Amino acid sequence: MPDILTPAQRHRCMSHIRSKATKPDFMTWADLMERKEKNV
Repeated sequence: MPDILTPAQRHRCMSHIRSKATKPDFMTWADLMERKEKNV
């Protein structure tokens, strides 16, 4: 599928995205929760 956006348009769209719950974030959060459970 060809890209319908120009590089400038794509940059503008992507610069507004503020991701949450990305895989690295989720893995860090899960590790912290696991450690917290062990310490309680």
